[in-house]
Amino acid sequence: MYHFEILQCVLEMVFFARLGENTLPESLHENVRRMAMAGLALRKPDGQQLSMGDSDDMNTKSIYALAAYVYEDPVFRWAGGTSPGYDNVWLFGECGRSFYESLPAREPGFVSTQLYDSGHTVIRSSWSADADMLHFDGGLLGTSHGHSDTLHIDLILNGQDALVDSGRYTYVTKPERLAFRGTAAHNTIQVDGRDIDEWSHSWFTRTVSAQSRQCFVERGGCRFVSVGHTGYMRLDNPVWVNRKVLQIGAEIYVVIDECYTSGMHSYAHFWHFDYRGELTLEGHRAHYKNGAAKADLFFDERCEAEVFGAKQSLHYNQMTDNPGIQCTCRKQGFHSMITVCVKDAHQGDSVEKIPVKSFIDQQEYAEELAEGLKIVHGGKTYLVVAAHTEMTAPVTLYQIEDRMACGNVIVFDLDCCKYEGIVLNW
Repeated sequence: MYHFEILQCVLEMVFFARLGENTLPESLHENVRRMAMAGLALRKPDGQQLSMGDSDDMNTKSIYALAAYVYEDPVFRWAGGTSPGYDNVWLFGECGRSFYESLPAREPGFVSTQLYDSGHTVIRSSWSADADMLHFDGGLLGTSHGHSDTLHIDLILNGQDALVDSGRYTYVTKPERLAFRGTAAHNTIQVDGRDIDEWSHSWFTRTVSAQSRQCFVERGGCRFVSVGHTGYMRLDNPVWVNRKVLQIGAEIYVVIDECYTSGMHSYAHFWHFDYRGELTLEGHRAHYKNGAAKADLFFDERCEAEVFGAKQSLHYNQMTDNPGIQCTCRKQGFHSMITVCVKDAHQGDSVEKIPVKSFIDQQEYAEELAEGLKIVHGGKTYLVVAAHTEMTAPVTLYQIEDRMACGNVIVFDLDCCKYEGIVLNW
């Protein structure tokens, strides 16, 4: 929200500078354009901003209308929509309104993207208002206006919210402030019941963490990104937490959580759903529907999954009840959990853990080294190898059923009549 607020302020400065025929440095214009493009990359399909950190559910179209007017940029004009908006009409005047409406409009030249420096990755199906969008937050906390949300995921399907951030609610230092910005209020991993970064009051943290992120990869109809953080390295027995996000085709999302440690720890993996939908859980399979958004989530059977009541705040000083699912486990040493989300799942869809072997001696790899999945959706079948370490031998291959390959994350499409796997990460 503060990114867009500053963008609005600077755009207004540029607007009035041009009215007064004052020259501003070209470097400033370049940075303003970059700010606008970064905000556009993170914008939801309906033009709303994400409710991440201290952000409310607000529309950004009028800001892009102002950017389009100032820079005559067709991408900003597309983002601004057909009308400049009420506030901008007061700035533009009647002639300016007609000028804005005459500007050409063009969709952005990218769809999915990674803002590597800030750690945000966005996977989109298109730029339409009913598109799918996954947002993966692998960036810095941001202290004062940030939340303890590293590795959080938002998911929008057919233009409707499915997995959501709980929001902000208040700035006052009280239990609600700490709860809404805490780790358990986000779709991420909590270790030993503690926040990734702990707060002393509303604006300062007692602890800080660092992130390690990999570049976003698109290959063979799949998309992949991975981020880890040091938030739990401060524990007496440290834990390095890493999350890998994999999209297969257009409708399958695989979330691979890895916790590297030697000690005994309790883990909680949280999933918050938008309040406007309906959530059911049967065993380790959940179904969620919010209008046009429909998805099934398949949870790792090594964890206990249960529905809990959560809170969601879309605007300051307002909150409502929303459903969540918490997957918990207590484990000695390395811990992993794999969650699969399938859009528009069918009754016969399934996710099955299957062994990964060494091609040389046919010995099964321990789960701490590599895991395998068999995913069936809509009559198509995929095999996935998720390795947590390097191979134990330098000349072997991972074997899953009758397919073999070398790599850290590998996808086999059993219906494409090829034995080669798609390697997303080495």
